[in-house]
Amino acid sequence: MRIIDLSAPIVPSPTDAAPFERVAIHYIPHVEGAAQVQAMFCVPPHLLRNGEGWAVEEFTKLGTHSVTHVDAPWHYNSQIQSRRAATIDELPLEWFFADGVVLDMTHKADGEKVEVGDVEAALAGLGYSLKPLDIVLARTGRDAFYGQPDYAWRGCAVTPGATPLALRAGRAGHGH
Repeated sequence: MRIIDLSAPIVPSPTDAAPFERVAIHYIPHVEGAAQVQAMFCVPPHLLRNGEGWAVEEFTKLGTHSVTHVDAPWHYNSQIQSRRAATIDELPLEWFFADGVVLDMTHKADGEKVEVGDVEAALAGLGYSLKPLDIVLARTGRDAFYGQPDYAWRGCAVTPGATPLALRAGRAGHGH
């Protein structure tokens, strides 16, 4: 199986990013890491290779929607179908490593809806039938705007009617 990494790097956000998208990182250089090693273990920097300790990144702000992620059912409600909703650590790993199908929705304008017919047409165009545990991804082309202030407001939306087509496969792919 070919595995494709869809994640984006975690980098500090622009100052005009929305609060829920903000990322702040404090970078600790090797020289400061050497001082930490000395303080913790009484090992002077001259005994470390090139006098360097560890380099560390401290995430001082990282919201749920700041970076590439998957929304767990718990994100939406505490209960689903009268049962406690699952948190991200409770979702089976098999849901994240499986065959995938990419539906081209680049023709959809920002704010436009992806309807049942759009999903059926995209699958027919690929000659593909969904099977259990398939990961369904909608390519919108809006990744070109990642990191820009209006990124979260771009793209199309899959309607409630079209969502069950993807859910028949086991779950819909949702990533930012």
